[in-house]
Amino acid sequence: MHCDSHSACVRLVGLLLALVYSPAIVAADDATPTAGLSTTRPADGPAVEVDGGFMVPYTETIPGTNVTFEMVPIPGGEFLLGSPADEPERSEDEGPQVQVRVEPMWVGRCEVTWAEYKAYMATYRAFKSFEQIVNAAATRGGETNAATATVAAHVVPDEASDAQLVDAVTCPTPLYDSSYTYSAGEEPNQPAVTMTPFAARQYAKWLSGITGHEYRLPTEAEW
Repeated sequence: MHCDSHSACVRLVGLLLALVYSPAIVAADDATPTAGLSTTRPADGPAVEVDGGFMVPYTETIPGTNVTFEMVPIPGGEFLLGSPADEPERSEDEGPQVQVRVEPMWVGRCEVTWAEYKAYMATYRAFKSFEQIVNAAATRGGETNAATATVAAHVVPDEASDAQLVDAVTCPTPLYDSSYTYSAGEEPNQPAVTMTPFAARQYAKWLSGITGHEYRLPTEAEW
């Protein structure tokens, strides 16, 4: 991933969220403050020294909502991943052992909450509204207005190539059985659970798009 000298290259690691630090994260002459970065070590709280400054905690607000989540810096390091071949009851997929280096990153202080994930779930209504506008124009024989034209300009054509589709973000459909999804409760501050790994990755992709920070799920080594 390319980073220019005036921006932070950040990625998500999460349903526990985490941002991964990338080299040249901040320019020494950059006058624009960057979330999570400080040119001086704070008097208290966690801080990770990197080229050009210190990674520090920061709070992100999901655009269009009052929902926030906090990210904290984690130092990088090296460790031996996997289990030794002579470990009792060892599984084959636990080896071979490899030396792994993990770069500094920001990690969500808490798991993704229902308040955060439901902001993503709400996109279904928006996508359905777009579909209704486009379908309404089709039934009127192509008649358009400003709203229809705006939506139509962003609709992916049926004959779209794989290259056009690769960065698409899907949204979750309405729940089939909410009693299962919310079996442990659905209070806003409770951890979001029961989504598939694909849905979790799509949430991270959606969050990246609306915040401008490239969030992702953590790797096995980062966990």
